Amino acid sequence: MRKARVLLAVYLAYMLEYRAELFLWALAGALPLILMGVWTEAARVGSSP
Repeated sequence: MRKARVLLAVYLAYMLEYRAELFLWALAGALPLILMGVWTEAARVGSSP
C-alpha cells in the first residue's frame, strides 16, 4: 500500500510539473503580443497633445 501511495504522489508531481511547463510556454508565446499592445498604447497616449 505504501508503494502505491508513493507512486501516486510521484505521478501527481510529474503531472503538475507538466502543466506548469505548459503554462509557462504559453505565457512566453503570448508575452511579446501583450508587450506590443502596451507599447502601442503608450505611444498613442504619449503622442497626444
